[in-house]
Amino acid sequence: MVPRSSERPFFPECLDWVMKHQLPDGSWSTEECHPLLLKDSISSTLSRVLALNKWNLGELLVTRGLEFMGTNRCAALDEKQRNPIGLDVVFPQLIQSAIESRLKLPMEPSVIDRLLRNKDDEIRRLRSQPHHLAYALER
Repeated sequence: MVPRSSERPFFPECLDWVMKHQLPDGSWSTEECHPLLLKDSISSTLSRVLALNKWNLGELLVTRGLEFMGTNRCAALDEKQRNPIGLDVVFPQLIQSAIESRLKLPMEPSVIDRLLRNKDDEIRRLRSQPHHLAYALER
């Protein structure tokens, strides 16, 4: 989403790639996504949805991505799901960006609130270990 200016993306070829690689289920993840890795798929999908939405591209792709998120929203708080490193910080920030972009997320407000609280808790926990937070955020 790196802007060259407020009117043009700096890396338009990346947006072209995103527009060509949405999976049939509406996600942007690996073709053979393990059922316990849905959190990663939801996060990857939301990041692509945000990029397309920012530049007013791929309206149908955005819709399909949001539908994928809605279908799999229960995974966001599922303790059995695997958490990629940094997900508890990064995914809620993507949600916050989506809210600020006025995207209609297919998640209940209580789920969004809990994810945002969990992010704040995780940041507080990691403040005493800044190298862990830096590691998590670079993933």
